[in-house]
Amino acid sequence: MLQYAGTQTATIDTDKNPWDRKPPRFIPTDKDYVGTPVEAIHKLYAQAILEPDEVKRASLVWQMWTIHEEQGPFFIGTVANYPLPTIVGRKITNVPKREQLKLGGFVNPWIIPYPAVTNPETYSFV
Repeated sequence: MLQYAGTQTATIDTDKNPWDRKPPRFIPTDKDYVGTPVEAIHKLYAQAILEPDEVKRASLVWQMWTIHEEQGPFFIGTVANYPLPTIVGRKITNVPKREQLKLGGFVNPWIIPYPAVTNPETYSFV
């Protein structure tokens, strides 16, 4: 939806079902879109991509994840729960284990960079 904002494509096919549009998309006035968690995620994303402050941007991203986790899931890829192995050397400590991460790890990192969310600056060597 955001990639078509302000373009001619944003205003065509408005009388069609969102899935029948070319390309398939919601528009801000769709009755099945207004007031939904998906709209909330899209609004937060639109803010996050323009937010210059790193801490505020991270907060917006976590708000999106909270909506996704509590009211979703809304992200459905072609493969779900694919393995995301993390290889850690024996001499590196303070790396969070999978069970210590939210939801036991991510289904897909999406906009949240991995391993950055595990605070690699706190890793240490023995």
